[in-house]
Parts: sequence; C-alpha cells; structure tokens
Amino acid sequence: MPEKEISFEKILAGVKLVTGYTNEEIIRYYFDKLVTRVKDYCKREDLNGPLFDFIEKKLIDISTLKLAEEEAKKNKASNNAVINGIGIKSIKSINRGDTSITLRDIENQEACKTTAEELLNFSKEDCYTLNRHRKVYRT
Repeated sequence: MPEKEISFEKILAGVKLVTGYTNEEIIRYYFDKLVTRVKDYCKREDLNGPLFDFIEKKLIDISTLKLAEEEAKKNKASNNAVINGIGIKSIKSINRGDTSITLRDIENQEACKTTAEELLNFSKEDCYTLNRHRKVYRT
C-alpha cells in the first residue's frame, strides 16, 4: 500500500476520533486537495510526518465545519448550527478560563460564515509552518 494511502487511513481514523465526522468521501476529497496544495506550496514530490500532521489538523477543522453544517440542516427552525442553544453564527468569542461567551449583534451585522473552501486556503500561521518544510532551489 502506498505511503499516501497509509497516511490517509491514519488521518481518517484521527479525524473520526476527534470530530465524530464519518463521511469518508468528503474527507478523502479534501485530503487529496490538501495534499496537492501542500506539495505545490512546499515544492515537494513527497510529504513527511509533520506535513501529514498539518493536513490532519486542517481536515479536523473542515470536518468540524461539515458537522456544524449538517447540524444546521437538521435544525430547519434556524439556519445556524446550535451549541447549547446558541447559534454558532451568534458567537463572537469564547474564553475558557472562568468561562465567558460573547455574542455578536447579528441583526446589525452580517455574521461571518466560513466555508470549507476558505479553510483550504493557508493562513499566515499555516504558511509559517509550511515554510519550515519548503524546498528551496538555489541557482
């Protein structure tokens, strides 16, 4: 079995364990997209362990979003997924030390909606991580 397939199986098990999301076709689709993007960005033919860990982290984010979208579809009464009765779009920030949740005023402001395609794009922090594994060609 090729290394990519072995890595996919390990990542798939990790994503299912962490998020509970089980749609393997969607996970496979985004896995293939991320592998292509990471290889292209890093100018590599193969990926090493830390890069597969990076891909797993991105897939966990995407799977969490997909779970929230599925929850929203089940919840026809509102177009938001709900966590403890609070719509995800309504949450502005969450602090964990002594628990603080700040809600946004969505009547006056368009709630931000993240899509899986946006999660495929690399943030500044992602680029810092990937730059450590980037191949540099000198002339």
